Amino acid sequence: MKKLFINARLALLGVAMIASTNACTDLTEKLYSEIPADQFYQTTDQINGAIGAVYTGLYGLASHGGYWSGQENSSQESLIPQRGGDWYDGGQWLNAAQHISNANDGFFNGAWSFSYKPIATCNRLIAQLPVAAPAAAATAVPEIRAMRALYYYFLLDQFGNIPLFVNYPVGNDEYVTKDRATVYAFIQSELAAVLPSLNKSVVYGKMNYWSARSLQARLYLNAGVYTGTPDWANAKAAADDVIKNGPYKLDVSANWIQNNFWKNNDKSIENVLVIPYDEVTAQGFNFHQMALHYNSQTTFNLQNQPWNGYCTLQEFYNSYEAADIRKANFFAAGQQYAPDGKTPILDSAPDGDPDGPTLIFTPNINSLFPKAYREAGARMLKFRPYDNATANLSNDFPIFRLAEMYLTRAEASFNTSAADVTALADVNLIRSRAGVTPFVSLTAANLLAERGREMAFEAVRRPDEIRFGVYSNARKVSDDLNKPADDNAAKRAVYPIPQPQLDANPKLRQNTGY
Repeated sequence: MKKLFINARLALLGVAMIASTNACTDLTEKLYSEIPADQFYQTTDQINGAIGAVYTGLYGLASHGGYWSGQENSSQESLIPQRGGDWYDGGQWLNAAQHISNANDGFFNGAWSFSYKPIATCNRLIAQLPVAAPAAAATAVPEIRAMRALYYYFLLDQFGNIPLFVNYPVGNDEYVTKDRATVYAFIQSELAAVLPSLNKSVVYGKMNYWSARSLQARLYLNAGVYTGTPDWANAKAAADDVIKNGPYKLDVSANWIQNNFWKNNDKSIENVLVIPYDEVTAQGFNFHQMALHYNSQTTFNLQNQPWNGYCTLQEFYNSYEAADIRKANFFAAGQQYAPDGKTPILDSAPDGDPDGPTLIFTPNINSLFPKAYREAGARMLKFRPYDNATANLSNDFPIFRLAEMYLTRAEASFNTSAADVTALADVNLIRSRAGVTPFVSLTAANLLAERGREMAFEAVRRPDEIRFGVYSNARKVSDDLNKPADDNAAKRAVYPIPQPQLDANPKLRQNTGY
């Protein structure tokens, strides 16, 4: 059983007692429990259980239909084609792949609620703990503020212009949309304020000084997008601090992929902040269900039949060199076999795929809609399911890991001086452990490509493409569809504010162009 940083039962108690409301527009609702307020926060278990609710909000990140789904399916890494009668879902995933999404597409509301619900919890605790448990608040409140900054970062990156709820109870003026630069400045100031008080030791799955510095590195790396003014120097400094002074090490062992992404990856030496999923006590991680074919249930001896949805674009799959060990480990492609490795798996309902009745994942996708082959597209396998896995995996999902810090330092160095030897060395360190030839020199194109190969399916590809100026470019989506260049690149760099939120909060302002 995975070692979780909180007792699962206490975490659920904390959620029940201080959970947020169903939408950011109803944050003033008062919730009551069986324990009077003046009797709570009196014991260490009660305090830890309450703080645990700040983290359980992360469990939805790797589930279908919200934050991760939007980040990936609008990027070059992933899409969900319509496979006959499967996966139309109101057209929202077809829209995401073509960059023609609108405010009524459901995953936007999922992504919005994913962050604002735990933000409400954070605000409540930040207000209550200093009064009810002042000794514990001295260390707990900075940690909670840093977690709130993380949730606001998710919103900043996706929606840009959003309300800033920071008080409990919520003030009426907080429902008004703040511009992206204001939200950026808030996150920046919050992290700067709490860093001196954050713990530098590691408590697994919890925010500390090093994960806050990693958040700073990612924030500063995207400063040019968020504010119009790049901040390469601070991005490099934050990443450099984590690399040089943090307790984490880049895993260069032969088993680095297993150590970082497979089951029992809680022993990883390079994962900085993770979501500690567990198939029983911390559910929600179901990448294998999203991506694998129905009959992959036999290949991996899964307890539940997968949904046969997500796949990667051919161009992204082909960006990996043949010798790259990440290609073989991050994807399922080609003929699929039974656990014996010899018996071919069959597709029980072939749909005209020219490969015949055997289950063969083909990198090319014949059609985005309406009849993509059931076997079309290589499938993500980075977080490999284990034997007899349930619908929820016990693999932990890294929000930040040291490899990203090396690539961040490299990019910041490269943009400061293209001849900086640090940049080339950092990228080649990542390439070497993947078993591929080091670069002779860096370009923006090969730097972006390497970030994609290393950070695949970790929810950073969309902002990477936007930062490098290629997100809105034309691209081949499937054999029968070439997505043209976006009609409005500035518009597509942010999501629309979800229509249900606009309906509920008249003070919200829709993003330009939607």
